[in-house]
Amino acid sequence: AGVTIFILLVMSMLYLCISERSMKENQFLFFQNHVSILLSNIEQQETLTHQWLAQAESNGRYLISIRDNQTPLLHDRLKQDSDILLLEEGRTYARTHFPPETARLSPFLPRHNEFIFDSDTKQETFYGCQAFITRKQGQIEILILSSMEPLNRQIRSHRALFLLIDTAASLCLFLFAWYFTRKLLLPIEDSRRKQNEFIAAASHELRTPLAVLLSSLSVCEKGP
Repeated sequence: AGVTIFILLVMSMLYLCISERSMKENQFLFFQNHVSILLSNIEQQETLTHQWLAQAESNGRYLISIRDNQTPLLHDRLKQDSDILLLEEGRTYARTHFPPETARLSPFLPRHNEFIFDSDTKQETFYGCQAFITRKQGQIEILILSSMEPLNRQIRSHRALFLLIDTAASLCLFLFAWYFTRKLLLPIEDSRRKQNEFIAAASHELRTPLAVLLSSLSVCEKGP
């Protein structure tokens, strides 16, 4: 049972690692695809309204910051202080690790870079996208952030489910092994019991003639 449970736990952990890696890769790919659509829409629009940007942020799912020639739009200034600090932190990380001149060129999208960074402000991990659109009036810098907390919650629930399944399976294996080991030991215990009974009966049967022999030998030893 112990060996079987150990193999079960190792295989479960291996599958869980592969599954989590796949979930992270799929989520990052989804972020890249959705960001591509947002960047395409932003590039096609001549005027970006606060209402459109608020709708694009999808009820807190994304944080979007746009700077026109290094000047923040009004939409940026209307954000909460914590979101402003988070965006500044993400912009600093992007500029440090991905300078504007290293941004990837795409035939259909502006120059852009996707990345993952850990925020000290929110104590969370975020997906990020830094993009640059060049127009006649100058350059537009776009920063899009998306929290990985929903994915992390999904991963934690996944781990809890695996822990519950492994615990239940280990308990079932232990009870199964306990029951059938007991069934296997019953014939051995019965054989040992019968052996002890035979030895006790033989000892009882041999005690009387041995006592007679010993007494006779004692008389012969002491007699003339």
